[in-house]
Amino acid sequence: MQQNPGEFGADPAQHLTTGGPVIACGQKGNDKALAVLDAAGRLVELITKDELKRSPEAVMQAMQKAQAASDMVMTIRRQGIQSFLQQKAMSLAQGFVDKMAPKALDTVTGRDEGKDQGREKDVKEAPPVVPNDPYYAEPVKKKKKKLLGILGGEGPSVPVVIGSGMRMGGRVLGAPSGTEEEEIVPYQWGLHEIGYTPVDDPQSAWNFVDKDKKNVVVAVIDSGLDMSHPDGPQYIWANEDEAPDNGIDDDRNGYTDDVQGWNFLDNNNDLTDLQGHGSFISGIIASRWNNGIGIAGINPGAVIMPVKVANEEGKTNSFHIFRAIHYAVDNGAKVINISLGSRGISELERKALNYARQMGVFAAVASGNVGENIKDHGPASAKGAFAVGSLDMEGTRSTISNEGPNNGLLAPGDRIISLIASGTGKGLRKSILQEGYYPQSGTSFSTPMAAATASLLLVQNPDFTPDDIEDILHRSADEMYTDGWDDKSGAGRLNASAALQHIAQRPVTLKITQTKYNLNDDKKVESIDVFATVRGRFDSYVVELGKGEHAAKFEQVAGPYTQAADHAWLARLEKNAVLRGSDKWILRVRATDKDGREHLAQVLLEIQ
Repeated sequence: MQQNPGEFGADPAQHLTTGGPVIACGQKGNDKALAVLDAAGRLVELITKDELKRSPEAVMQAMQKAQAASDMVMTIRRQGIQSFLQQKAMSLAQGFVDKMAPKALDTVTGRDEGKDQGREKDVKEAPPVVPNDPYYAEPVKKKKKKLLGILGGEGPSVPVVIGSGMRMGGRVLGAPSGTEEEEIVPYQWGLHEIGYTPVDDPQSAWNFVDKDKKNVVVAVIDSGLDMSHPDGPQYIWANEDEAPDNGIDDDRNGYTDDVQGWNFLDNNNDLTDLQGHGSFISGIIASRWNNGIGIAGINPGAVIMPVKVANEEGKTNSFHIFRAIHYAVDNGAKVINISLGSRGISELERKALNYARQMGVFAAVASGNVGENIKDHGPASAKGAFAVGSLDMEGTRSTISNEGPNNGLLAPGDRIISLIASGTGKGLRKSILQEGYYPQSGTSFSTPMAAATASLLLVQNPDFTPDDIEDILHRSADEMYTDGWDDKSGAGRLNASAALQHIAQRPVTLKITQTKYNLNDDKKVESIDVFATVRGRFDSYVVELGKGEHAAKFEQVAGPYTQAADHAWLARLEKNAVLRGSDKWILRVRATDKDGREHLAQVLLEIQ
């Protein structure tokens, strides 16, 4: 039987820090291997099983090196980061611009060239739509009947948990829409859905923030970035302390010539996007504005830091993610987008996300695409992860979107259109490839909408902490299925307009962040530990249980509590004491605010 976490809020496993060397077990090719890292996540030695047999002292030697490196970890740099404009597009890209420009002009002016060519129209021209990017500016078309089963494409592979938690087989979350019908895109419907309406709308989220100037560094931990796309991010992160291509680690951060990011797959600075997923994500966040082509990014002033961890098949592992998060934090990112994940929990990912949160970095993480419980998936279930699920075009939770504890909120993830990276898009029609844009569906593409909104909040106030951002996003979200937080939709639908106006629909941040199932020797549930976050203008709160999936009567099992909770342990529910007589229960936390109003967070418990 597991030990009780102790008094309110206590849970050592939730406060993971890395102050010294880390050893991760995994594989190098087909050989079992040990990876020794320093406290910043930098690889010191990779020792195969055969090498260890030949030299048993190799581990201690590597640990000594890692300890020395850990002692010399530089203070996190938080100075301004110099970035530079991309070079002019290649001739192919220029041809693409020339092809798209007439279409953009027609969209903006409303001209009918067949009737009005060579003369002014007698009627008043339609005012321009801003942003004038064609895939944004054209009116949203009525969606065709959705074909269930294609959302998310191929699901994530079942991971293998090896040794101390180094998980192999994680992958990017989301895939191209799978039918010709799905390739007919209703433009950037998702942006309109969450408040990024044209700027002539007084309530457009864009009217409450200065988004055009170079601003917040957003790390996209993914498959890389196509920097040649003419509609790609205008601002790419530049490591001002590193001289390019001199073969020297000028800033002594452990990465030689990391002038614009790092490739953790190959341990070099080649950020070429062979899969396309990372470029797609970056386009949603920061595609160029008002250039008359393609799409509009949510924050065109964002500085994208590409950190490559996924290969051409979209696969990665916890070891790469752990190092990538440390790299992003240590090099000045303020927001991290992680549209990656798989079944299984990785201690490395949990450590890294906890580190990011401690250092004031907000991390948006995809909830997952298999319609399962987030508690069994990483890194979405980790403390420090703001988990984002997917809305379909009907405004409901996508059937593929994971649910459960730690669910932050939902954002559009159905047929989202963004950039095609050069050399990718296998299987797409030639006409689609020539356009340079295509649709994909999945929680991968909901996540950057939350990450980009978080970056705009930091433009408004650079002193916002991850908790501040989470509170604003939670309290401004549009409730969907229940009053308050629930395991299906989290806080509800992302409302960027309300968030950037700081309009709080609720005075309390309340969510259940973890339900930890403790098993006996027969692998049967013996008890469930409950963790939650409660912040804001509350007076007190209690933990309650209701029997059955549609419980109408609830019994208080813990509390009342009056202190704030941050992913804190609230109660242990013993199966033989309180979880008797049913295999399904509704667990809820009920808080009363300072004005006497009640607020709820609830989740379904299933006991096998």
